[in-house]
Amino acid sequence: MEKLNLGRKHTEIAKENFKIGANKQSTRLKKREARIKEIKEKGIALPNYNPNACKIIDEYGKKYDYSFQHAMRGGEFKVLGYFVDGYDKDKNVVIEYYEQHHRNQTKRDIKRQKAITDHLNCKFIIIEED
Repeated sequence: MEKLNLGRKHTEIAKENFKIGANKQSTRLKKREARIKEIKEKGIALPNYNPNACKIIDEYGKKYDYSFQHAMRGGEFKVLGYFVDGYDKDKNVVIEYYEQHHRNQTKRDIKRQKAITDHLNCKFIIIEED
């Protein structure tokens, strides 16, 4: 492969994209979107959701005056190839309900949270399961 690319040069824009990781992020998004499409084509409903989490999100919304769209109220909001558990469009607030398994994937969740908050410039609320 190296011999094939010998003498080829990247454009200045490509060099900048490599520096800031734009291609890496774009590739990840494309992979997530392709996986979502593949799952839907197999007839599997997406996203999977926890009805109990929807109830807890509604209770939190009532208590703190949010109106979250979620799986049982308009469907989960999709951003950057991710489905968030709840989103209040008017107040630009994302809410996530983390079940026990999230304790084993904290790095992944932190990256996901950062990508979403950077993109939406939103408040991000996490409710953890007891």
